[in-house]
Formats: sequence, structure tokens, C-alpha cells
Amino acid sequence: LKMDKLRLRPFHVPSVSVMGFQESIEPSIGPSYAVHVDEDGHGRSRQFEFTPRPAKIAVLLFNRKSRRFMLVRQFRPAVFASRVLQLPENARRGGAEVDWRSADRAMGCTLELCSGEVTDRKKHIDEAALAVVEEEFGFRVDKKYLQHIETCVTSLAESGTPCHLYYAELDNAEIVGEGSIAKRDCVQRVWLGISAAEVECRKQPDPRMDSAHYYALIWWFQAKHHSAFKATMEESDLFGMDYRSPFMERFELAKEKKMEVAFRGLRCTTETMEWREGMMRMNYQIMGLDKSCEMSTPRPDSVAILVKDVESKQLVMWKSFRPIALIGRVMALVENEGKSISEVDFGAYPGVWAYTTELAAARIASGETAEDAVIRVAATNLGYRILPSQLKLVARLLVCSSSSGESEYVYYAECKKESRIEEWKETNEEGERVKIDRWDVTKIKPRQCPPSFLVAKVWLLWGEYRPTREEIQAERDAENARFIAEKWERMEREYEERAVREKREEEEHAARMAAWCARQRAAEVVEELVDTVVRWEEEGWREDFLLEILEDEEEEEYEDEEGWEEEKEDEVVGESEEMKDEAVEEEGEEVKEGIENGVGERKRGAEWMEEEEEGAQEEKRRRTEEE
Repeated sequence: LKMDKLRLRPFHVPSVSVMGFQESIEPSIGPSYAVHVDEDGHGRSRQFEFTPRPAKIAVLLFNRKSRRFMLVRQFRPAVFASRVLQLPENARRGGAEVDWRSADRAMGCTLELCSGEVTDRKKHIDEAALAVVEEEFGFRVDKKYLQHIETCVTSLAESGTPCHLYYAELDNAEIVGEGSIAKRDCVQRVWLGISAAEVECRKQPDPRMDSAHYYALIWWFQAKHHSAFKATMEESDLFGMDYRSPFMERFELAKEKKMEVAFRGLRCTTETMEWREGMMRMNYQIMGLDKSCEMSTPRPDSVAILVKDVESKQLVMWKSFRPIALIGRVMALVENEGKSISEVDFGAYPGVWAYTTELAAARIASGETAEDAVIRVAATNLGYRILPSQLKLVARLLVCSSSSGESEYVYYAECKKESRIEEWKETNEEGERVKIDRWDVTKIKPRQCPPSFLVAKVWLLWGEYRPTREEIQAERDAENARFIAEKWERMEREYEERAVREKREEEEHAARMAAWCARQRAAEVVEELVDTVVRWEEEGWREDFLLEILEDEEEEEYEDEEGWEEEKEDEVVGESEEMKDEAVEEEGEEVKEGIENGVGERKRGAEWMEEEEEGAQEEKRRRTEEE
């Protein structure tokens, strides 16, 4: 693919001028609903807020030959506004009091995968993913180079939107256009090398990738990177791993219904909300254009923790009742296309869909640090007293780049028996603590988990199956060899181009020198002739010399023409005397004209010599600068 021009170059974001905020607005994406849920069938109703949104698709694109990922870098107003408002100097300021022009616009730049929405539910998800790649980026990818990663649930508190993650390779892709991404403002396609992607996967002071997209990237390092330097395109597809058909069979309902779930029933009643609490619109100006962005009211960042009990060798997590996850999953089914939320019988679907496996999480309170907040969460929700020295920061994730722009700190801690709080009791009605065996964590269905849990799971599993030093060194050596080979190839190409250019310049210089020498010789001949004529005039023997020349010519003519009659000799001599007189007159005029021409030619020759010397000095100076 001829796409080397898509380098990871500095991304220019124009100055942003925020003109104001509108709070408590009605979102343009559609109405929100207040869902009343009767969980246990005894009349105890709980209210949740649901905003319908279509399912999402995100595809991680990779080029094996160039060993680079293709991502999207763009400016997200919600992320920019959220991070600027959370700065210490803006802690007690409103949106109208913040100096937006002086804020660093780079805080609002994100890295994202090729993503889109499922607009046609009748189309298979695999085909929808391929259509998103072609529509957004302009690449037509064969289905055999597409692999399903996972399907997770996002926006658990608002929409429960399923997010389908895919991986595709671009080596055999067909370029059919620039894609719609090229027509948007402040959006840029970029190549991201493996080394740069590793840096992106590590702790970032300000996360730039959405949590689901971040999980797809670390999945690649856990599932593909170890064999990346061993496989080639000719050996097999998808980095030497056997191609597996993605598990996308429209939620195996029969299998789910056979599961024994401690769930009595779920009955939902809905009502349309006239306004959406917590939604606001930011009016801003960028590149001279007035624009607006709907976003959630800026909220504090959150923390989440995964605890490992060393004594029991179990992982301590959180199981939560999330009816929004069930509603979002059910509304995304093909049989419910075109139906309103009140027309769907949610009780006909497995109740297990309403329960999610998550990390214990909470928002950072005012005056708290992230470590203080996560220690509080571990003690309150999980019953473990954790010290700051036991905490390990897994990642800092961007929760939702398009609406809220908030971050989530994900931690991991290993606790012994001494860390357990003996008098701890469960007091949170929204969920319960669960303990899962270390090796059973892989059996948890990703469809019932948020991206933060998947990130922590992969981080934990990858920590025990990292590549050896020999494999890492071999991969680095291969990358260095490719870099050196590319550098030598570039140097050889530049040397050949320079040799051709120098040869052409030498030929042009030789031609100019030959012309100059010819003109110089002509000038010398004219000068010698002029000097000779002048000397003749000074010595006064020009006329006698010309007569001698004419006599010699007559003698030669007589020798060549034998058989002339003697009686014509007098006539010829008479004619020759007349010719002598005429020749003398003509020769005098020619000599005079030659003198004038010689003087003019000498002046022109001197001027030409000066020009040639200046040109030679300029050429010498240019070559010195090039060297």
C-alpha cells in the first residue's frame, strides 16, 4: 500500500474560543426514558435512566509489512472542556470564567480506532465492520483478514450500548477512496508504530484512547505480538494464528435460557423524560466557524480496583444489577428493530443479561486523590484494608470521549489475610462482592463486562505470559535490521540521483567550455589578423605585399593551365594589372572592417570571460554547500 505519507506528524489544532454553555438541554440524539424496574416481583420499584443509542463497531487496523497501526487522531471538544475545567486554577470557576484561548488544545486530542455505528441490524456484524472500514477509511478488506476480538458493553449507566471490537490487516486491502474521515475538521489518519503503541499502552498522564479502543490495542500485544516477528504474509493469515469465525450468532438465546440464574423476573415500565438532567451544550468557535457540542456536565474522575486474595488465590470483584445493560442489548437485536421501548417484552429475555461483572468503582470525592479514593472503595465495597504501597496502577482510561471526557484510574492490589476487614458487611444495594478463582476469570463472558474489567483481566493474564528476553531482543534486532536496510536503500537512491545530476552538470559545463574555447580561438585569430594589418600599415609595405601575392597566384594559374597561346599573354597581363588595383582597394576596405570587428569582438570576449568566471564561482559555491 502506498500510504507512507500518513506519518505521525504534529497535529495542529486551531485556537478554540468557548462562547458559552447551555445546561439541562434536550439531546438531539433522541429522547431519554425513565425506566421503572421491579426486580424481585414484590412491588419494590427502582428507577433508571435510559438513552437509546445504536450499537458501536471499532476495528483495529494493522499493516504487517510496515508493522504499523492505522488510527485516527482528532480533537474532541468534550475531552478538552472536561480536562480544562478540572485544572487546579479552574477549580472554582465556571465555564464563562475560564480563559479557553490560553488552554493547551492538545489536552483535547484523542487516538481512536476506525469506528462507526450499526445502522442496518439485518446485516451481519462482520459485514457491518467491513462496511465501516470502507466508508470511514476507504479500504476494502477481504473477510478472511477480519477477526472478531470481543463484544463488551459501554455506557452502563446511560445506554448499555454493545461495542463490537474487530481486528483487520491492510496488506491485501484495496484502496477505493479517501473515506469520509478525510472530509472532517480537525481529524487526521496516522500510522502508529509498534514501539509508539507500546508507549501508548503504558501509563499516560492524560489518556488519549477510549477504554474499549485501548483494550483492543493491548489485546493485540497479548494475542498477536509474540508471533508478529515469526510469521510472514506468505505463511498464513492473521500473524500465523488459525483463523476462527467470530462468535456473532445473535446472542445464543437458548443457551442463555438454560442457565440457572437467581432471578425471579424483570418487569419494566417507561416514561419519556421532557429534559435530560446532566446534559449540556457547549457553544464554541474553531477555525472561524461557530459550532456546538452536546456533552455531559463535567464530573470528577473515577477509580476502579481489582483485588487478588493471595491466601485463597481468588480475585475479588463486583457483580452489579444493571437493567440498562439488558435493555441496550435487547434493543440492539434484529427482532426489535423499529420497536419503541414500551413495545418490547424485556421479561422474555434472560435475566442474567441484567447483571454485569465489574471492578469495584466510585468517583473521586472533592479533596481526595486517586489513591485515597481507591483505598476507600476497597474498604467499603470489597472489605479489604489496602495500603498505598500495595497499589499498582494498571492504566488510566478515557471513559467516553464523545460526551463526558472523564477518566478512570484502574488499580490492582494483592492482599493477604491481614488485609481483610473482619467486621465488614455489605451495605451497597446496587451490587455485591464476588470472589472468582484465578483461572476461572477467563470464563467470564466479555459481553457482560465493561472495557475496564477487560483491560484489567488482560493486564493480569499478560503479566504472567510476557515474552522472554530472547524474543524481545530478537524482535528489536529485526526492527533495527529493517531500519538499517531502509536507511541504506535511501542513501543509495540519493547517491544515484546525485551522480546523475553531477554527470549532467559536467556535460553542460564541458559544452559551455568548448563553446568558450571556440570563441576564444576565433577572437585570437581576429586579433592576430588585426595586429598584422596594423603592422603592415605602419611598415608601409601592404601594397607591395598584396602585389606579390597576386603575382604568385598568376604564376600558379599559368602552371596549372598549360597550352595557353602566347599571343594572349599581353592581354592577360593588362587585365591582371587592373585586377591588382581593384584588389588593393577591396583589401583595404576589408582590413578596415576587420579591424573594427576585431575590436568589438575583443570587448565581447572580455565580457563573456567575466560572465564565465562568475558562473564557475557560483557553481563551486553551490557544490560546497551541497557537500
